[in-house]
Amino acid sequence: MLYFAMSILMMSALYGDEDDVLAVLLSQVEDTFSDCLGITHAIVAFNDGFFENRRRVDGVATDVEETLKVCDAMMKVANTFYRNQGIWSKGIFGVLQQSEISFVTDLLEGVGKKIGEALFVASVDGDAASKFHSLCDDQGATLVVVETTSGVIFGGYTDMSWSPNQGQSYVESTTVFLFQVRPAMIKFGIEHTQYAIFQDATGGPSFGRGHDLDISSGAMSNTASSVYGSSYAYTTSNKYELNNGERYFQVKDYVVLKAVSL
Repeated sequence: MLYFAMSILMMSALYGDEDDVLAVLLSQVEDTFSDCLGITHAIVAFNDGFFENRRRVDGVATDVEETLKVCDAMMKVANTFYRNQGIWSKGIFGVLQQSEISFVTDLLEGVGKKIGEALFVASVDGDAASKFHSLCDDQGATLVVVETTSGVIFGGYTDMSWSPNQGQSYVESTTVFLFQVRPAMIKFGIEHTQYAIFQDATGGPSFGRGHDLDISSGAMSNTASSVYGSSYAYTTSNKYELNNGERYFQVKDYVVLKAVSL
């Protein structure tokens, strides 16, 4: 971010108006992507036998490997921006009231954390468990927020990484918690710390034994995701309190965000 800001300042000195600077930056991005597309098309065409020899592959950037690395980095930055912009504008956080957002941020501050970048957004990245694990495993502390098709919003925080490398297993923690944001704002602390989260490569994020919160693979197209009060402390005897009294639910969207230190 600092590098980008410095670049803007330096280019402002050269080109003057901010709109001109942004136009130059956009042009450079377009030129780089154009190089990448040229390389990709040439490789495909060459492999398919459209060209008789390499000398006839025109328009390919000189330093192919370095250009493709730059394109890959640009795509990663673009995807990160798209995830974060999406959840705060039209996604889950975009539908929350300020008091509800403050409730979540206060919960995180209680464990010395704040909301970081979005690692995974089901509506953007796909709701397969494999995609969740590819983007969220071994990322440290995370916050999971779920919106159901019934309009209930809840989630969980874990200070332990998602990392089902050893097969299905429970992970112990004393600082994890679940929470409901809508229709009520409630925190559910951990009671049986040895069952804080459940690691399972075939499923999405899962908290507690039973499970207190379990998101299935393909959660946006099935009703296999569920809640069941077992390892966390609830305010009523209803074991489905987290999901407003219903055990099973279909996900409208769910996100996983990094929880970074204050």
